[in-house]
Amino acid sequence: MKKKKTLSDYLLLGVFLVLVVVVLVLLIKVIANRPSSNKTNFEIPIVDTKLETNLSINLKELQKQRNGYILTISSYHDKDIPNTDITYNVKFTNNSNATIKVYKNDDNKNLASKEKEFTLTDKFKTKEKRLDNYKILVEGNIKEGDTLDIKVSS
Repeated sequence: MKKKKTLSDYLLLGVFLVLVVVVLVLLIKVIANRPSSNKTNFEIPIVDTKLETNLSINLKELQKQRNGYILTISSYHDKDIPNTDITYNVKFTNNSNATIKVYKNDDNKNLASKEKEFTLTDKFKTKEKRLDNYKILVEGNIKEGDTLDIKVSS
């Protein structure tokens, strides 16, 4: 014999279903808002030679970012793709006593030198659509006004 459901049974079932929906919505929000380790902070497209871009990063702000600063150099912009091989340089100038670490793409090798100024060089081939991500981390004592200057040229 089946027990007849009372109003309190229906209320408990309704509360349970609402809680399940809330948990699922919160789970989706957490997954969607999870910080990405490859989230680009600044992207510079290089589609021609003789291009130059300069930027200065406040090291106090950079130190607050757990995943570092991601500088992306791309070989295209919208539908523009280079018709020739393009060599580009990324020059880093450390205006502080802090240690700068630079990693390219997902490589674990630190490309930064101990010098205050160092340059990294790479090449995009003709009609190549590629992104190079440079992850920049800072360690050590940072004073207000300390900066990292970056010059990208082709």
